[in-house]
Amino acid sequence: MSALFYNRLKRNAMRLPAKFATLLIALLGTAHAQVYQCEVDGKRVFTDRPCAKDDTPMQVRPASGDYDPAAGAAAAERLAADLERDRVAAQARREEEQRRAITEANKPRKESRCDQIARERASAERWSREFRHPDNVNRELAKLEHYKERDFMECGRVFD
Repeated sequence: MSALFYNRLKRNAMRLPAKFATLLIALLGTAHAQVYQCEVDGKRVFTDRPCAKDDTPMQVRPASGDYDPAAGAAAAERLAADLERDRVAAQARREEEQRRAITEANKPRKESRCDQIARERASAERWSREFRHPDNVNRELAKLEHYKERDFMECGRVFD
């Protein structure tokens, strides 16, 4: 039904008096939208709907003055250059983060104190069984007792 109405209006538009047609075009040509300003996630947002029930629309005046195509082109070029610079900087940051991640992954892992104590304790235990001379065996057994004590005190592990 709306298409039929639109077609009739279109056919009859040519029959309207010139003054009424001019008035109709003038009224339809201007857009009167209400604009509301809101804060969403800490960012300023402009919308055509009120953010809260008691919001009032902003007073927006139409732009005045002449449009300078050269100034518009220069502004567009500056914007394009800024966007390209930001894109290149973001790409460089991503590449640097990737390099750091690879470097960190390839670094030898620092041995924790408990890992170091466990390694030394295992070494002392192995050498105490390996050596045959009593002085060497006693030295390694003393080391073993020392590292068992350190393991208990620093890491909370108990060994017989």
